[in-house]
This record gives sequence, structure tokens and C-alpha cells, in this order.
Amino acid sequence: MVLYKYFPPTTNSFKSLINAGIWCDNYTNMNDPFESLAIVQRIFDQNQIKEFKEKALKSKKENFRQLAALSDQAIIDFMNRFRREFIEQSYFFGSLSETYDNVLLWSHYAASHTGFVLAIDFDANNYHVQKVTYSDSLPEFDIDWYFKFEESFESSSPNKVGYLLQDFAIKSKNWAYEREWRVATKKKGYFRFRPDQVKAIYYGLNCISDIENIVVMLLSYTDDNLPLFKMSLSTHPLYMFAKEYEA
Repeated sequence: MVLYKYFPPTTNSFKSLINAGIWCDNYTNMNDPFESLAIVQRIFDQNQIKEFKEKALKSKKENFRQLAALSDQAIIDFMNRFRREFIEQSYFFGSLSETYDNVLLWSHYAASHTGFVLAIDFDANNYHVQKVTYSDSLPEFDIDWYFKFEESFESSSPNKVGYLLQDFAIKSKNWAYEREWRVATKKKGYFRFRPDQVKAIYYGLNCISDIENIVVMLLSYTDDNLPLFKMSLSTHPLYMFAKEYEA
């Protein structure tokens, strides 16, 4: 599964190339206060609260059984706090896209088309790579899942973590044009990729030759025959396309 990372021509971008990684940061440091709709306080209805209390009473863990005695609002606060603290303390994120030829992405994330894009091949079965879902409402939180995995699996199990990372990969439909995917790490830093995962470089329409040369030099650890492209603009109709790079 090939995804595309947009880079501006900056020192931090060059550091990513040197380190062969996508920089991952806390979602609170990303460029939109609603980078994850899942951080919004969910509202649990009476049926969900009833289900929570029933499952808490049946739990094998004493601390879970004690939760059943909490007030409705305390249970709502607990569930929202659990999700928020898990993601704030445990995971950091980087963003990519399904497309390399989106005019807005080149404008916003590649410094007005002066930057570049890397095509990187990811394992589609890696639960640390999540497709963003675009919605104007949140799906119900699976309370049955919460108790089942709290009691039966370690907190780092792929099933548990995968569900929560998917829950946090939800954004408003206003962002749907980005066709975003996210990579996640357990430490702030780089989500590493192997040299053979880099499949192509796309230079922006306004990328200067000095930047193009720096990028190739910093990616010298990749295939010598790595495909290089230069973005170009068609005006009839208006769209961007990649043509083979000519030095």
C-alpha cells in the first residue's frame, strides 16, 4: 500500500530523510484543534450507562466492580478520560495521504509547491497505520469491547490498540479532500521506514534545483534507480500531473 508524505523544503524535512522516518507528534500539536474528533467529549445515553454498570458488576476485577457504584456523570467522565489519557500518554502521530497530486495538499503541506513528496510503501496489515474516517458524528463507543479487552488482554495487544487508534482516526468531513492516513508510534519521534519502502520522489511545481539535489543526496540510501518526477500543471482542464524528472 503506497502512501504519500508531503514535505516543505525545511531543515526538519531534511532531518526526516536523514533519519528515514515520518515525524510523529502529540495530536495536540497538529494543525487543527479537531485533528481527532474522538477527543471531543462523547455523550453516553442512559442505555449505555446501564450497560456499563451491568458489565462492571460482572467484572472479575474489584476496581471495575467499584465503578458500578459511580454516578452517571462520573461514569461518563471516566470513559472520556480513559480514551483521552490513553492517546495523550501512549501514542504520537504522523500524517500521509493516498494521493500525490492534490493541489491543496501541495499548497498547505509542501510550502506552496516548493517542497516534495515521498511515495512510501506500507504494510496494510500494520495496525499502527490507520486510514482516517471522515464523519460529522462519532460512532458509539463499544463498551463491551472495553471490558472484554481490559480483562482479557494486555493493554498493548494489537486488537485493543488497533481499535483505539481507529477511534482516534476520525475527522470532520471538511477534511475529506486530504484522503489521510496516519502512522502512530509509542514515543515522540520517527516512524521509521526501510530504504526499499521508498518508491518515488515527486518534486513540487515550484521546487528549485538546489532542493531537488539535496533531496536526492539525502536519500542516497535508496534504490539508485528510484523514479523521480516533477509535478506539472494542465490548464485544460485544470489538474496536476507528474512527468518524468529531467535534471
